[in-house]
Amino acid sequence: MKIGNKKSIFFFILFSITLAISHAQDIKIIIKEVLTIGNDDEGIIFQWVGLTTDDKNNIYITDLKDYSVKKFDAEGRFVKKTGKKGQGPGEFLTPGIIQFHDGHLFVGQIQHSGVQVFDTELNYIKSIPLKFPLTSFRVTGKDQLAVSRLMSNKIQVFNFKGEEVSSIQYTQDQDYVLNAVDFVMDNKNFYLCFEWQDIISKFSIKGRKIWENKILKINKVKRKKIGNFILPQNICFKSIAFDHKKNFIYVLGGDLSKNISRDIYVLSQDGKWVDTITLPEQTHMIHIDSENFLYSRSEYGALIKKFKLISNE
Repeated sequence: MKIGNKKSIFFFILFSITLAISHAQDIKIIIKEVLTIGNDDEGIIFQWVGLTTDDKNNIYITDLKDYSVKKFDAEGRFVKKTGKKGQGPGEFLTPGIIQFHDGHLFVGQIQHSGVQVFDTELNYIKSIPLKFPLTSFRVTGKDQLAVSRLMSNKIQVFNFKGEEVSSIQYTQDQDYVLNAVDFVMDNKNFYLCFEWQDIISKFSIKGRKIWENKILKINKVKRKKIGNFILPQNICFKSIAFDHKKNFIYVLGGDLSKNISRDIYVLSQDGKWVDTITLPEQTHMIHIDSENFLYSRSEYGALIKKFKLISNE
């Protein structure tokens, strides 16, 4: 190959890379509120904690103070609820995480073990007998549940009988207090955000680390003594969501963000920062539905807010 041709190829590759980087940096995302669900007069929502949507964009929440799961249609109209305080089938003490998958709803509880399964009409079907509380979980699509929990540095996969099938270790750090994560999945990968550390990372299903991003640029975790324990002081990240239309990762910042519990960091699938959007009110979690709408909570969980994500891409 002639030297002139080599130079042309080199400059073409360099131009393509520069153009791609420039394009990624130029993407701007804004949010537009399109729906609010709940108000003080209606008394429909008392304190929602978890939220999910189905393939028709019906909305389901867990209501901590009402010990229930509630369903709303895509326009925000209340449909029905199920549950009461208790420890039997279809009952709750602290309803928390909820996920829709393949026509079913999977509901976990805060500081209580096990996952209950319902249909989309909120009929109880069965329970998955896990023996520990979960910090996050996702149904993998093979009658299996990928879970994270406190005092662990692994994502474990269980079948619906509660038997462990496999696991991936996402950090070598043995300081388990710092290892709490929330995570989401696409078909081939896990995306993790750490609650107490400035780490967002991507792993393959088989456990290979693909990238890691320290977007807050914080190296040292501040701690304080609480009783007999020395615990981390500030939450770095609170929730993570995946946009299956744009393939962006959305990560909700916590105490160390410029706008506490309002800033959402948007990353590309290769871990590059794309944009930061800011919610009008603080929230503890975010969810993105199949039509690219983002959900958050306000008024301490009394309201659901739905936003349209608009990008210039």
